[in-house]
Amino acid sequence: MTTISQQYLELTIVLLVLSIIFYTVFTLYRKNEILYSQNASISKELQERKEHSMSLEIEQEKSSERLEELANLKETEHNYYQLLGEYNTLKQLHSSVNEELEQVREELAQMQSLKEKSISLQEALESKEQVVEQLHTKMLKEFKLLSSELLEQKQQSFQSSSKEQLKLL
Repeated sequence: MTTISQQYLELTIVLLVLSIIFYTVFTLYRKNEILYSQNASISKELQERKEHSMSLEIEQEKSSERLEELANLKETEHNYYQLLGEYNTLKQLHSSVNEELEQVREELAQMQSLKEKSISLQEALESKEQVVEQLHTKMLKEFKLLSSELLEQKQQSFQSSSKEQLKLL
């Protein structure tokens, strides 16, 4: 009975771990969407800055503004690569979470199999207990029958022996 309670406890723990994993996956998915959105806006901003940079090359008199825009462009590019690195890290984390989820699913299937085996063993035990109880009842009846027969035989033997001794007396 305690093994079943332990199994239910283990199953509850597994379900809790699955809930945490699903929450983590959902959070990663939301962060991934944000990264995609930021990536698109950064790409758009990069495109705009490149166009602006071309116009600055044509206009040589505004070269100081051109240098400032290039510095901003490099900072944006740095941010882009930084976000790209974070995105790759999140992808790896997502992959590892999926692997862990698959392991948990396998363990859950094993636990389900063990639970089914436990139930079938418990049913077999109950069936055998019933058979033993029936055999016990049957043996008790047979014992009573044999003892009464034996008692009757002894009584008849005693009566006949008593009669013979009385006759002899």
